[in-house]
Amino acid sequence: MIVTTTRTNKQNRPQFGPGIFGNVTIDTSPFKCIFMERDGVQIPVGVYPIKWLWSDHFQQFMPHITNVAGRVAIEQHWANYPNQLDGCQSMGTVEEMANDCIDESKDAWTAYCTIIINEPNVMLKVVEDYGPAVTV
Repeated sequence: MIVTTTRTNKQNRPQFGPGIFGNVTIDTSPFKCIFMERDGVQIPVGVYPIKWLWSDHFQQFMPHITNVAGRVAIEQHWANYPNQLDGCQSMGTVEEMANDCIDESKDAWTAYCTIIINEPNVMLKVVEDYGPAVTV
């Protein structure tokens, strides 16, 4: 199973921190949602295994993005604002670009986890597709 997170835009509202937003797709499922990362500590573009590991922060098993060079405890979890993330990814159902946040994050995360939890080999593919620069 390959989960792809495609970065499509960046926003920076000082009270929430610089955010990167995009789309999540799964090659074996019609599931789709959006995701968010904090710009500056985002996961490098590449392909990474996702493993279910214990999260000290959340006190439960969570999907962890492993083999990220020089980093540990990179999780996929719920969050609404970029400043709630420290190198992790959060899921959501609605992107509120005017506010630089995502809504219904825990609902989207739960639906996502339901799909990947019993899969033996889940890989995360991180790509960027910001599109052409627009000048005004």
